[in-house]
Amino acid sequence: MISLRPHQIVAIDALRDSLRAGNKRVILSAPCSMGKTIIACYIAMQAVKKNPKVRVAFYCDRLKLLSQTEETFKSLGASYSVLQGDSPKYDPNENIQIVSTATAVRRKHFTYDIAIIDAVSYTHLTLPTKRIV
Repeated sequence: MISLRPHQIVAIDALRDSLRAGNKRVILSAPCSMGKTIIACYIAMQAVKKNPKVRVAFYCDRLKLLSQTEETFKSLGASYSVLQGDSPKYDPNENIQIVSTATAVRRKHFTYDIAIIDAVSYTHLTLPTKRIV
């Protein structure tokens, strides 16, 4: 179980409120050390818990961010896979995928229900999306 700090709970509630209001693409803009990756992991894990068939993609545009995200997800007990080049950590059957943006752009067949994009201002914004958190 992830133990969230009060400001992280407020952020998650704000994201949910925005989605309930009909917004399809919402952005959480927050300072360093807020715990945005923890929030993303919590959202991904809760989505899978609510619907075991849901597919969540967490996009990282740099390998350093990808490995930091993987460390965080692992420390929080998330079950995930890594889609990056020919990584042996890739398992297409995992509901949560930590994805290299460059790899995703090259693989047209990759599908998901929820997309979470780290460092959205730097990310290749031509990725097809259903929901961005």
